[in-house]
Amino acid sequence: MLTHVTVVPPEGDWYEVTASVPDVFVSQQHKPRDKKLYEYYYVPETIECFTGFTLLVVERELRPGPGMFLARREVNGKQQLCSFQISYKGLDQASTRQPDMQTIGRMRIMDYWELDLRR
Repeated sequence: MLTHVTVVPPEGDWYEVTASVPDVFVSQQHKPRDKKLYEYYYVPETIECFTGFTLLVVERELRPGPGMFLARREVNGKQQLCSFQISYKGLDQASTRQPDMQTIGRMRIMDYWELDLRR
């Protein structure tokens, strides 16, 4: 599937490319959702929270419940990609989200992938 992918390099600004990514909508097991709700992020080299060659598929519609979430935060004037988890302990919700994190969405797929980044 051809779509826009936000590339998050370890240094420098994030940028967008058009790239071929796995089409989760062709899977019989994937609950059909609106394709416009999904965003794709690619980490070409290891950064603080993710190893290199990682493709992240994120659902932007924020619905309640546990899961792993993608976020961004500003560190020394630069955008940084990070993650946090929400879980339940009995009826109480626990979160590893820090106050300075801006939630992007719930991670649906995290896979090792190599994109052709020639721009």
